[in-house]
Amino acid sequence: MGSWPEFLEENLYASQFKEAIERYIDFGHWGFRLGYAGARPTADVILVYQPPLCRVRFGYARGRFAAREAKLGQGVEEEAFYEYGRLHAPDSEDTLTIDGKKNVAWHYPPLLLNYLECRDGRASLDEVAAAPQLSFAKDRIRQEAQARGPSTWPETWASRIAVTWDLCGEHLFEVLDVRRPELWEGYRTFRKVLWEAIKRRKYETRGDRAQASIDLLSPSYDQEIA
Repeated sequence: MGSWPEFLEENLYASQFKEAIERYIDFGHWGFRLGYAGARPTADVILVYQPPLCRVRFGYARGRFAAREAKLGQGVEEEAFYEYGRLHAPDSEDTLTIDGKKNVAWHYPPLLLNYLECRDGRASLDEVAAAPQLSFAKDRIRQEAQARGPSTWPETWASRIAVTWDLCGEHLFEVLDVRRPELWEGYRTFRKVLWEAIKRRKYETRGDRAQASIDLLSPSYDQEIA
């Protein structure tokens, strides 16, 4: 098996994906460098950018996700994702085993943004509990990203990440910094309190039907994070 630079050279989708995101995200400005490239069963491409403060993982898959409207060629669909990890997050695995227990090692960007928005008073816990998958800065991010002139779907996606970092990257990366455990503990507490608020809201709005939705979400929220 070759090294990750060889993977980039030999994989057309990987090189095109890397080129698209680096055209719109200024990794050098934030001190990031590419530290890993590879694939896994659920993604054709995984790119991990690393230090100084945290890691960021980008993934791309073609023809595996039916939910997106964006399509390539003969109805072949594409999907991309990104997530944040602390410096100990593994390259291609989602969890990190600590004291014999699996901990979530890669973290969902909207929840981290929700934490910053609640912490800074721009959103209430009840507002976030109503739509935890969204950031309240979403409309502004979309508008500013579009103004940067992306022409393809991956470029549009990458430009939104770039705007997000311009708006709050410094504070976001600090939360993930292993040298700032008090900030990480704040996020950990927020996540637990938010989960309780989500469950209360579901019971209030759905009654007996709430349990099925809670069961679906519980693996993500009940698992410890690292």
